[in-house]
Amino acid sequence: MTSPLVSVVIPAYNGGSLLRAAVESVLAQTYSPIEVVVVDDGSEEDVGALLEPVADRIRLIRQTNAGTAAARNRGISKSRGDFIALLDQDDLWDSEKLALQMPAFDDAAVALVHSGARWVDVNGRVTSELQADPTLDTHALLADCRVPVQTVVIRRSALNLVGEFDESLSAADDWDMWIRFAERFRLAAVPHTLATIRVHPGNQSRNAELMYRTARQLFAKNRKIHGSCPQCRRALRRASIANRAYYYGRRREEARALVAAGHRGAALRVTARAISRNPRAVVTTPAHFLGGRSSHRDSVPR
Repeated sequence: MTSPLVSVVIPAYNGGSLLRAAVESVLAQTYSPIEVVVVDDGSEEDVGALLEPVADRIRLIRQTNAGTAAARNRGISKSRGDFIALLDQDDLWDSEKLALQMPAFDDAAVALVHSGARWVDVNGRVTSELQADPTLDTHALLADCRVPVQTVVIRRSALNLVGEFDESLSAADDWDMWIRFAERFRLAAVPHTLATIRVHPGNQSRNAELMYRTARQLFAKNRKIHGSCPQCRRALRRASIANRAYYYGRRREEARALVAAGHRGAALRVTARAISRNPRAVVTTPAHFLGGRSSHRDSVPR
């Protein structure tokens, strides 16, 4: 029996050597057949030249810069597979990823399959790992995006019913999509770690303002998903607290760098903004960031 075609959609924006490695990790899959659709989202670099060695094994689509969600939608619209897998330009797949995930679709009720993922630093050292949770439902996904986009394979027929990625959500379009899938379909989790997420200074997720703002957009969009459901309200409260804490943590990293460079005034302004969005963090902020005197051990934010 012939296996179904899987279309792999990779949005690209100035990905450099990371993009090339991401594409090669897809081409190294033991599963077949696959098609690789790379969407150049208005890159300043020559993506075609970068991918020239594998040009005969991929499809390259170009568009003016419109954001990740728009690039995903464009790639999906131009793809041919009955199943669609997603990968970001920074990241990698294990060679057995699709081979281990596709059998889950033998259950016709399954519309989305995800797996575990590992995070690595710029030196390739694993810093954390997330195991796929087989119990995820709408409430769990409202509280936290527990499905890394790099691990997902979706059934096209289900996506046609759910609709495109929301292009108004600059950095949370994937999270929003998983909520929509969980509302209507069954999700399946493969108990393997099959994707590598590479953390580096250029990651979109390190843009604190963007992540904070788009998460709030997502919360507002889904505020009434189940009407006045108490579980939804609790889940969104947890998500909002986590969003504020994430923003605070990222801005404190920025403040730490400013302090190390001798720019205490700028560090104070950054920290003040972080506290304004996460007031409960004031109790953990070193005194000199609040205008008071500090000891030597508090000279750099923790």
